[in-house]
Amino acid sequence: IDPGYNYVLLRECSESPKPTSSTANYAEKLSKNSSMDGYFSLGFRAKYTNAAGNTIKGFVTCGHAFSSNYSATTVYHGGAQIGYMTVGKRSYYDGGNTDAAFVTFYSGSSVNNSVVTATGDSYSIRTDVYSSSLALGSDVYMYGAASYAAGAPIRLGAIVNTSFTCTYDNGTTDTSDDITIYDTVLTNYTSIKGDSGGPVFSISTTGNVLCGTQSGNWNYNYSLYSIYAKVSNTISALGVSLY
Repeated sequence: IDPGYNYVLLRECSESPKPTSSTANYAEKLSKNSSMDGYFSLGFRAKYTNAAGNTIKGFVTCGHAFSSNYSATTVYHGGAQIGYMTVGKRSYYDGGNTDAAFVTFYSGSSVNNSVVTATGDSYSIRTDVYSSSLALGSDVYMYGAASYAAGAPIRLGAIVNTSFTCTYDNGTTDTSDDITIYDTVLTNYTSIKGDSGGPVFSISTTGNVLCGTQSGNWNYNYSLYSIYAKVSNTISALGVSLY
C-alpha cells in the first residue's frame, strides 16, 4: 500500500519563522516549503483547548506528511506560511487508527469550510456535525490538491470496507518499519499522490457531511482502491473538534 504523498527530503524549521497570513479552502495545496514541492492537501478546520485553557484554531491534514511528532514544522499555502504542525498533535508513524496531523494557524490565517473544484463546482461542508460511520456501499466524495491540478471534477466512489486494516510500505526493504493503521475505510473512488489529507464527505438533503480525510491507495487484483481515515478517529486521537 502506498500512502498518497510525494516523498521528498524537505527542511523542517529549526527556528521560529516569520508568520505570513493566508486564507485557504478545504482540499487546497499545502507544502512544507514555499516553492510548494512535495505537496499534500488541506482536510478540515478544527480547534482544541490547550493546558492554559486557550482555544487553538487550525486545521487537519494527513499525518504521513510530517516526519516527526516532536518538532514544529512550518506549513505553506500558496507560497505563504499558513501555520505549523503542532508538537504532539500528529498520528501516523506510531500506528493507531488514523493518519492525521493538526496545523495551528499563524496570526491572520484562516480556512473556509468549502471545497472548490477545478471544474468550478463548490461544496460547503457542515461544521456542526460529522459522520462517524457509513454503511457498506454508501457513496462518498473526495477532493484534493492533485485532483485539482489534474483538472478533475469531484471524486465519487462507494465504500467497499467499513473497517479496513492497511499496512503502508515505509519506503525501505525492511518490513519491520512498515506502518499499520486500523479501522480505516476502503473505497473505490480515484485518488492520486498529492490528494492525501483532502476531505472525504457525503452529500444529502441536509447538507454535505464530513466523513474523513484521504490517506492512501491499495492495489488489489489489478484494481486501485483508495483509503480514508475516519474523522471520528482523528478527532479522538488528536483531541480536536470541528468549528
